[in-house]
Amino acid sequence: MRTRSFSNAGWAVVGMLASCLSGCGGGSGTAEVAPQIRTLQLNVKMASTSAADSWNVCLDANQNLVCDVDEPVATATADGGYQLTVPVETVLTNRYWVAEQSTPNSTAVLRLAAPNESPVISSLTTFVTAQLMNVPDAGLAAAQLEVARLLGLPSDTDLLADPGAASDGPTGAIASTAMTALKAGTIARVARVENVRAASTTETPTRPQLIPQVVLNVMARYADATSGSLLPTVTSRTITGETAEVLNPTQCAIAEPLRIRIDTDGAVPIVSKDAYVTARLRTDASATYGEALDLTTQIRCRGNST
Repeated sequence: MRTRSFSNAGWAVVGMLASCLSGCGGGSGTAEVAPQIRTLQLNVKMASTSAADSWNVCLDANQNLVCDVDEPVATATADGGYQLTVPVETVLTNRYWVAEQSTPNSTAVLRLAAPNESPVISSLTTFVTAQLMNVPDAGLAAAQLEVARLLGLPSDTDLLADPGAASDGPTGAIASTAMTALKAGTIARVARVENVRAASTTETPTRPQLIPQVVLNVMARYADATSGSLLPTVTSRTITGETAEVLNPTQCAIAEPLRIRIDTDGAVPIVSKDAYVTARLRTDASATYGEALDLTTQIRCRGNST
């Protein structure tokens, strides 16, 4: 559960000290008392974490879904809990929780998010956040309904609850697959940016919710609306593979077509599908296709119209 609390004990101490200085024979001197800073302690649980996970969590003030250096950050414990201390005047409306984790053997940073109202941060709350950012005027309830519809889940599914382990039914299985796909998408997106930079081209800035939206759209194609789970023939490899392909498309080199010149002896027309005509076939040399060709061949008609 999330708690929000602050202590007034510091204010009581200040009052007692000020009263004593003014009425306890302290003389004509004055004393300055340092102001006390009231803070909120916020606690939102990371869903289904393990001791091997290491998550940093922040309250995202500028809604860029990144824990910036000027935003308070706390490290989640092995059970997923943490306490984040922020000034008491901090505005919580329309804010998001963001959890960051470096992916294994990669410089990519996996990011999960949740609306401020959520008691946990999970892959499913990340989908809800992306939908909410995409259509903010629709509201949180509408965002949950749309995500549930896309995933084939019942409309009353609480996507802000801890989805639990993968064995805890369709919601847990979908959340587990989504987490794997979000990791694959994160790595693919970093690879895409690096490829673009290497090619010295300009990458179009992307919205921060791009990766979860891509994963959600891919998973929606394989959701079984009747059972509220992914189709039995679909594996996480299908989801992760398609996610990576969308975020970092395979680039195939397309060379200019090889020009082939065919000249018949004496410019004799080719009119027969049975009788061959002697001809000369030539191509130019190129880096793609190799050495030039210049050879004698025979040619006749094929087909009925081309």
